[in-house]
Amino acid sequence: MNAKLLRLSLGDGYGGSHTGALLLTEYSASRGVETLLVVSEGSLTERRAQEKGLRFVAIDDDASDRELFDFLKAEIERFAPDLLVAHHSRERKLSLRLKRKLGDRFINVAHRHNLSKTAPLVGPFLYNRYCDYHIAVHESVKRSLTDAGIREERVKVVRNGVPFPDDLDEISGDDLRRELGLGDAFVVGMSAWFHEKRKGFDLAMRAFAKLEGDVRLLLLGPDERHRDDLRRLADEAGADWSRVIAPGFVRDVWSGYKAMDVFLFPSRSEGFGRSWVEASAAGVPVVAANIPPCAENAIHDGVDGLLVEVENVEGYVAAIERIRNDRAFAERLGGAAQKNAFENFSIERFGADFMRFLEEILSEHGVA
Repeated sequence: MNAKLLRLSLGDGYGGSHTGALLLTEYSASRGVETLLVVSEGSLTERRAQEKGLRFVAIDDDASDRELFDFLKAEIERFAPDLLVAHHSRERKLSLRLKRKLGDRFINVAHRHNLSKTAPLVGPFLYNRYCDYHIAVHESVKRSLTDAGIREERVKVVRNGVPFPDDLDEISGDDLRRELGLGDAFVVGMSAWFHEKRKGFDLAMRAFAKLEGDVRLLLLGPDERHRDDLRRLADEAGADWSRVIAPGFVRDVWSGYKAMDVFLFPSRSEGFGRSWVEASAAGVPVVAANIPPCAENAIHDGVDGLLVEVENVEGYVAAIERIRNDRAFAERLGGAAQKNAFENFSIERFGADFMRFLEEILSEHGVA
């Protein structure tokens, strides 16, 4: 495909949106799309881009909006992209200013990873005028955008995908269990950057506090900066802090999933939620909140996962205990979850859907 794409993904690099930006940069570049990724200096995104050999430029995350605008304007003039794709709020706002300034020199695309918080009246007006398209990672994200006033024909759904390791069946969680002192405990796991309410860490801690016997709560993601918050949540829930294991960011996340007996996904709000797909691919039974990204054509309750109403702590406890006490059911659930993940959420499907989106909009704008 004869096209040039400028992709913006600033920030620390630990969010699912950053992972999605990297995956699409790598995939589109491998399909002949000349791609330049803009990242924050010293971020995880920058390190991963270096490791993957991707083309990128980096800017200080503390740069002012004026400095960042000038930096991006210079990159547009130098690189001359056909498309600009912005992944996060600050970048999207800057892309509107750039589009207003530079006009039709590029197609402006907002990649929407979460439910829209666009302000009434002003937000939709600016986006409908200066943003050519929105990519929504799920149908519920599209609904939130159109409900906020974004024109429906501008919003395209491209569901996220996950790159599964070729040797996934050979990866074991045994070494990590030994390293973390988990022994033969029943391990309830989560994998998420720390957002207390949105990711449902408070719900997870309250449910964990009600589980009796040799049980551990393994939290992948939250680092030392969040330890005091986690300890506070444990104290408020009456949970035994000594049974909470929080090793921080784990680079080999797959061994982390394999160390779990059940994966808990109690998010109150998500655009997609990559971690439950990863856990499913690892064959771990999933207990998830009954929110649209999980419930709508994703997790089939009782077949490849268990769905619980968001605030129902007792429901989470009952679902976990069902898996804990019925190993045959747990194995069937985990096997079906793995099949669901591989069939519906592969990086190949994700990348192909994105490439079709590119072809369509480039054709509409007369770009070969």
